[in-house]
Parts: sequence; structure tokens; C-alpha cells
Amino acid sequence: MNLKRFIVGVGDVNCYIINDRNNVGLIVDPGGDKKKLINYIKDNDIDLKAIVLTHYHYDHILAVEDLKAEFNLDVWIHEEDVEGLSDAGINLSADRPVKNINIKADRALKDGENICIGEMDLEIIHTPGHTPGGICIKVENTLLTGDTLFKGSVGRTDLFGGSYDKLLDSVINKLLPLDDNLRVYPGHYLSSKLGIEKKRNPKIQRMLRLVD
Repeated sequence: MNLKRFIVGVGDVNCYIINDRNNVGLIVDPGGDKKKLINYIKDNDIDLKAIVLTHYHYDHILAVEDLKAEFNLDVWIHEEDVEGLSDAGINLSADRPVKNINIKADRALKDGENICIGEMDLEIIHTPGHTPGGICIKVENTLLTGDTLFKGSVGRTDLFGGSYDKLLDSVINKLLPLDDNLRVYPGHYLSSKLGIEKKRNPKIQRMLRLVD
């Protein structure tokens, strides 16, 4: 599996393009810089099968419509974030100096769903808290965590649809039981390893004290 990270858009979002050895792949959270993404996909002859979104916030979806049109791709998002993706008021694009974004999802993902793309197996892990339908995506030894988990931090919960209690449950009961050796690729900032975050992330340590 090959993973390529791009830092894109107004929010310095981590967009990931993942493909197998046959160049079959997907793109996760295309939050801007459409020309850079399109050029990479074409230059490397990647056969994209879908746009997968970790959640609906505007900074993660700014280039979705352009990529969808360019490559005739379906847009996948968790079923509880479908409404927010199609509503500029919920995804915050209406309140920011960007275009209003109202995107219809083509596929509503579910917790625990396993999806095969080329030779890659994706596991969808529903991790609400940052948004109602936030997800993490496990692919081989890689965990794409969106805005649920960062290196040294966790996602904010003060925006519409956010819930600290749900985020705490997602991190403690969905992510921490996973393999320490999983490489964490978040929606912003640098990558890490799950085992390191379990031991050193101060926000996780606070969560663990709350449930102790």
C-alpha cells in the first residue's frame, strides 16, 4: 500500500491518497488545492474508486465537487454526517469566507463496515464526538483518524454537533483497544503511532482519569 499526504486548503488539512500496487485507490478528505491533487492522480495513473470523508466540516471537503466531477467519483461519508455534508450551515461553509458547500453523499457508511478497494481492505470505525458521524479508517497497519485523534491532542467538540462525552467514548472504547503499532494519520498536523498516543497524549490521559 502507498500513502501520500497533501497539506491542503484554508485549514491545512491532511488529505491522503492511498493506492495498492496496481494503483487502485481512494482519496480521503480533499480539502482544497484541487489542481495539485488532480495532477498527482493523473501523473501517477491512479485509478480512484471513491472520495471518502472522515466528517463533514468545510475545511475537509472544499475540493470534493471538483474531484468528483473530474474523475466521476462517488462521495462516501458516515450516515450520521450525510445531512451536514449537504447543509452549508451545518458544515460551516456558510459562516466562512469560502463558497457554500452542499454536497449529496452517494454512499452512507456504517460503523464496522468492511470495504474492499483493489487489494486494500478498509474498516470503518464510527468515532462520533467532533461531529455526529466522524469516522476513523483502518487500512492494513494504518489508521486515518480525521479530527478524532491528533498527535498530542484530540478533536474539538465545541462546534455544532460536537460532544465531549461521545468523543471520550470513541477514543477510550473504539481507538485505545486497537493495536499499538498502528500508524496514526490525522486530519491535521503530524503522524504518530497509536501506542505512543496512548502513553503520551495529555488529552487521552485526562480522558482515562475521567473514566477511572
